[in-house]
Amino acid sequence: MRSECVGIINLDNKNDLTMNQLTNVRPIASLPIAGRYRVIDFSLSNMVNSGITNVGIFAKEKYRSLTDHLGSGKDWDLSRKTGGLFIFSPENTKDRSKYPYRNGDIYNILANIDYIERCEEEYILIAPSYMIGNIDYTEMIDYHKESDNDITILYKSIDNADVDFYETSTLNIDGNRVINMGTNIGTSKNANVSMETYIMKRTDFIKSSIYKCVR
Repeated sequence: MRSECVGIINLDNKNDLTMNQLTNVRPIASLPIAGRYRVIDFSLSNMVNSGITNVGIFAKEKYRSLTDHLGSGKDWDLSRKTGGLFIFSPENTKDRSKYPYRNGDIYNILANIDYIERCEEEYILIAPSYMIGNIDYTEMIDYHKESDNDITILYKSIDNADVDFYETSTLNIDGNRVINMGTNIGTSKNANVSMETYIMKRTDFIKSSIYKCVR
């Protein structure tokens, strides 16, 4: 049975700056864990274990070690004729002047938008590459389908926001609705921290999110 959701793993280099010398020649996603594993293994395994068999990784720079580690995706059963594992970068585009590099990850996605447009899955799930943890996205996907939300965001409620998770995105929630978003500045213990994982309809992502960002 074909998965209803395509997975996108975004390598956002802004977090590499917090690791200093460890990320001089590689992204956080490529940092080793327990010898043979890498940080990105968590996000990738979470998607595959949730039934997602079409995964696109959007890199920016310094990702040679990442491609060496992932290979064809065989270790995740993603070396297949239908779907599979794909790695993209801004360098794939022939017209860099159309989407200036300053647009960051939006530019990267636009440079490779044909991949998302050709996908047949109804939904798209976007997750960061550096989130360490075992997460079952199945419940999130089912909830999104049943609720008919425009977008569903994964978050975690914490009670130590005054000493941890500084400068992370937070959500102000009323019921199951996000009223607004902010940044944790450490003034409160309790906070709803965004896990930077989102799901929406693939067509909405293309038309309502990406193209509107560059108008």
